[in-house]
Formats: sequence, C-alpha cells, structure tokens
Amino acid sequence: MKRFLLVFVLVAAFMGLLAAPAFAAYPETGVPHTAYVHLWWGSEPIIWEECDGTAPTATWYSWSASKPGAPAWFPYKPIPAGYDIVFAAWMLGIPRGQMAAMPGNLLLEGTLGNPKDPAGDPLWSITNLAAKPYWGEVIGPDGWAMPTANKELTQMWVIAWTYDFGHLTRGTYSGVATYSFQHPVIDQTWWDPDMLMKTPAHILAMGTYTSPYSFVVK
Repeated sequence: MKRFLLVFVLVAAFMGLLAAPAFAAYPETGVPHTAYVHLWWGSEPIIWEECDGTAPTATWYSWSASKPGAPAWFPYKPIPAGYDIVFAAWMLGIPRGQMAAMPGNLLLEGTLGNPKDPAGDPLWSITNLAAKPYWGEVIGPDGWAMPTANKELTQMWVIAWTYDFGHLTRGTYSGVATYSFQHPVIDQTWWDPDMLMKTPAHILAMGTYTSPYSFVVK
C-alpha cells in the first residue's frame, strides 16, 4: 500500500530503549508555525500539516506540498518560508505492542536534494540506523477507541517519528524517501462497521518501498 502515511499509518491502518524527540507528543499535539512534512507519504503530491494553536483547542490543517495533482481534500499550499520544518511520520493501530515495535519494524531513510546544486552533496540525508532514535513514545489519545475483532471497543495507539530540520529558504525541494517493513503489519481494528470482521487483517506486507517527493517553500 503505497499511500500509507497520513496515518503513516494511514497509514497503516486506514487504507504508525526509545529516544524521545522534541515533538514526542505529535500527532496528538503540535506547535504553531511548524510544517509537519510527510516525506514517506508514498506518492506525489505529499502532504504537510500545521496547527493553529495548542491542545485542546487547536485545529489541524492538511495541505498538498506541491501543486500538480493536488486533490480537493488536500489543496495545494506552499510551506511558508518562516515556518520550522519537521519531517514526520506516524503509525496507529491495535494492539499497543505492535505500535511499540515500530522502531525496529519500520525502517526509514531519506535524502533531501539541494535545488541550487543538484549534482552536489544533499542538504540532508539519514540512514535507517540514524533514524531510529527519532521515534517517540507510544501514546493512547483520550477518547480514541475503535471496535476490534477480539473486543467490542479498544484503545487506539499511536507512535510518531519526527525530525526537526529547521528552516529552508524559498524554493522547490525534492528527494527520495525509503521505508522498509521488516515484518507484516497485522491490524486488529474494525474499520468498516458494515463488514463482519472475525480475524485480524493483514494491512501491510514486509518489503522496501521508495517514494520520490517534492515540496515548495514560498
């Protein structure tokens, strides 16, 4: 499933010793004037998110990071040049143990090119080994529960990966993001209330996937 990241779960579920980064509470909370950019979205255009305040009253907005192919539900909006840029991914699902295992199962890599020197060194790159410490803790947002195959209603669990890149000057940026599942993801969430679910669903298979991406800072 290529487009699996709004839920990086979305990732996963819909169609996700730990070192806690600066935005460990994301996606339950966010920082205003920050662009959470989903490099591992799986296809163009990728999305970025922002919030307009602090929890519990903040509203989240999702935008397409580049104009070609932007759907109506994620309209195109360039990232404001004054925003802090955080590369982000998240998984959600049931049970908790599977989310807690994501730092060892879901391996992330990425490279960001330099638009002023395409043949030169990248502006940023990270290996899957270097990326592991940027996973946060597993959180269970209040009131976020879903029916499952095994129980009538069970707490949903979320784990996020965030890397605070900082600021970028105006321009169009591109790169390649790679993600690998070392083990299949088995979700026990009953997403379709009209369909009887008797056993857990295999959502994502093990394997490595490559996702070219681009985004605009303006």
